[in-house]
Amino acid sequence: MFPLLLDQLWSFLDAHLDDATVTQIHPDIVGQRTVSREGEVTTVERSIRFRRDVLRSTWKITYHRPSLARWEIVSGDGPMAPGSFLENQYSDAVGGTMIASRGELTVVRFPRFLQRRIARVALGRIDAQDRAYLSARAPPPPAR
Repeated sequence: MFPLLLDQLWSFLDAHLDDATVTQIHPDIVGQRTVSREGEVTTVERSIRFRRDVLRSTWKITYHRPSLARWEIVSGDGPMAPGSFLENQYSDAVGGTMIASRGELTVVRFPRFLQRRIARVALGRIDAQDRAYLSARAPPPPAR
């Protein structure tokens, strides 16, 4: 479960489409440029720090509010190979939003037998960066 209500989560997802804000949320993204916006689909070019390199890729990001978000790698050098995708289904839950994910992620420069493990680590890192960003911007607790 993600600790934001559904409408708050969508505001946070929208922040990922802002070229300046996404680099604050995810420090591994060193740059993003919006290529196009057509309805529910946004195409961005991202430069992502991966190990010691900065790799460029083009992403197609589709938001079907309120229940689905999809990220697909269209082209690029990595770290995810073209054709890789992740889809999240969202639903209301007590205290936040339930997220059910599915996808096919291929990480460049790694053998096939390590792909699942590397993808899990990458997704865990992304989730941790999301939570750290939100935590750093959380309002202070009420005074006693």
